[in-house]
Amino acid sequence: MTDKNNDNVINFPRGKQPQNVPSSSENFLDAIKQIKDGSIAPKKNVKKRASPSQKIEGDKNIQVGSAHLQQSIKGHSNVQVGGSVSSLTVHSGSKATINLAPAVGSIGANPSFRFRIEELVKEINDYRYQRLGNTFNFRALYGELGKAFGFKPSEWKKIWLCDESLAPEVIKWLEGKRDNTIQGRIKKATKGEGYKHSRGHLFRIESDYLKQLGWDEKITRDRRKLITGAASRKDITDVEFQNWVGYLRRELNKMYGETE
Repeated sequence: MTDKNNDNVINFPRGKQPQNVPSSSENFLDAIKQIKDGSIAPKKNVKKRASPSQKIEGDKNIQVGSAHLQQSIKGHSNVQVGGSVSSLTVHSGSKATINLAPAVGSIGANPSFRFRIEELVKEINDYRYQRLGNTFNFRALYGELGKAFGFKPSEWKKIWLCDESLAPEVIKWLEGKRDNTIQGRIKKATKGEGYKHSRGHLFRIESDYLKQLGWDEKITRDRRKLITGAASRKDITDVEFQNWVGYLRRELNKMYGETE
């Protein structure tokens, strides 16, 4: 039999009844309603700030720029600034180089003197290089030039600032250096009347002299026959050819008003 009294029945406590949980569709509709009411502002699309487009080629370059900027730099020790930059400080570890322009009346301000000196320096260095090869120091002559006129070797460029009255002395000093090289001594000797050139070299000298004299073929042939007894080069001896070239040289000196 079943006892109708529940005194012997143990009743366990019941859990709380679950509250009504809105579905995902209800949440979406509720969010739309709040946006329309203005209680929730929609998120704005935030654009990322563009970085400047920069290109650098070279060493020790500095490049500064704001966004939306394109910069390109090429070379060495350059500084490039673009866009909105409020402050920039650049420190350099090297000393500034200061060059003084030659004043009027100085050697460096006279194009003729400067050209002659630079050509002599080049000629001397070329002769020395032919003898010494890759061991030759091209800057050595500049140091010698500076010391010869009372300057430090590193200050040889002060020669350009000297009065142009000193130019003949500078040129003479350089000519002495040139004539003392092996090639210089050979070149100086070949200008002498007693020096015997090869026949091929005599042809080159003759052509140069005739070009300066401006003689046409008839005058040249007549003069050659007068001096050598032959109208054609192929019919004269080496000694006669040497005498003919010497004659042309003397004619050039007369034309230029020069003496041997």
